[in-house]
Amino acid sequence: MSSHLTRDFINAAFLIYFNTRVVSIRFFSGITAPVFNQNRFDYNRALAQNLEAYYNYQETILSKDKEVVDNLKQVENYTQA
Repeated sequence: MSSHLTRDFINAAFLIYFNTRVVSIRFFSGITAPVFNQNRFDYNRALAQNLEAYYNYQETILSKDKEVVDNLKQVENYTQA
């Protein structure tokens, strides 16, 4: 009989501990969720800004390359004339 009571007590104590732990985890995850979502938003915004800067850089390089090629063609045309 004593082992039954001990086992029941341990099971009840475990359930109370586990349920309290789950409630605590849910509570703290509810509180911290906006912080982590804000971090994710900041990361995505920074990533988009980096991609925009990279594409602007590529566009600048391509336009300057085109200018150089056009000027070289003008020089070539000038020397042939």
